[in-house]
Amino acid sequence: PGRLAPLAEAAASRLQRSKQRVAVFEATTAGLIQAALQAVPGASAYTAGGAVTYHPRTANALLSGDFTAPKPPDGASYRQSKNDWTQHMARRMRRSLDTTWCLSESGACGPTFNYPDINTGFCSIFVSGPIERGIVVQSPHNNREENMWGFAKLALDLLAECVEEASTSEARRAGKEDEFETFEFKEDRYGGVELSVNAEVELVKRSPPGAFGNDLERAVAKWKADGKKGLWLKIPLECAHFVAPAIACGFEFHHAQSSYIQLTQWLPEGHSHLPRYGFTQIGVGGVVLNSKNEVLMVKERVSPLPIFQGQWKLPGGAADPGEDFAETAMREVLEETGIKSEPVGVVSLR
Repeated sequence: PGRLAPLAEAAASRLQRSKQRVAVFEATTAGLIQAALQAVPGASAYTAGGAVTYHPRTANALLSGDFTAPKPPDGASYRQSKNDWTQHMARRMRRSLDTTWCLSESGACGPTFNYPDINTGFCSIFVSGPIERGIVVQSPHNNREENMWGFAKLALDLLAECVEEASTSEARRAGKEDEFETFEFKEDRYGGVELSVNAEVELVKRSPPGAFGNDLERAVAKWKADGKKGLWLKIPLECAHFVAPAIACGFEFHHAQSSYIQLTQWLPEGHSHLPRYGFTQIGVGGVVLNSKNEVLMVKERVSPLPIFQGQWKLPGGAADPGEDFAETAMREVLEETGIKSEPVGVVSLR
């Protein structure tokens, strides 16, 4: 315990130098981190406020989200839940408040604890920003006030280290642009992106629609600038509250099953080339002969399966709804080869 400003001088000076701002969300330190930052002159330029959320009910009211969760069964699970909490809180609130950095901490200071296998203080601290770092501090004692001051000092030191490292590492700062808290993604073989929401992660499932919408809007803007084409977004039933922000970001319904909703978005200008949902899908191939009885064959630029890549095939594809077989064959031949053809007969059906 002592004066507040010295605790935050390193972090404050580096934030001022980089012209960046930080938000702080505390629990066990009860506002000491924010107070130390504000004790340094010029704090209005680099602090974006925050809150002390000592209980999930407090977080629900202050932050307009559902932060309730089942009580962990033992001390080890309780410690892990604090790691999950601080990571989720720091990432979500950094985006919500549009700050460069967000620091979140939570743990237990003592002197008493809710689990018999925890008898000394501990604190999980996470910093989210251009780079991310998290630490778990284990105190050797259960003196409440000493732990509060000690955890606050370590949190501010971690923030200072992150700001300093980010200022000298542009590559790391750019590397985080492809990471999103509320969904995972992978590029497909057709120049598009497949997105999925993992409902098995409790903190993802409880994320408010606004946080998901912010992630999605940022991702769509990046992929559009990168020249991506079709986006496929799969939302499990447990996360149906994410559908509205997805629609607001330009996604459209593709189909639904009992356990998920599939949405799509075509990023280039013009008509979407994404296939419709195949409740009944018909494929048609054209056997085209020239005057020498030579058969027209093609190689697809991108085959549906890697095993077929580079193999010769008849020109063809899926029929559009209401399209006649002959019309499909002529259209596919023209689209894939530029050759106009006329129907003569049916070779086979299967």
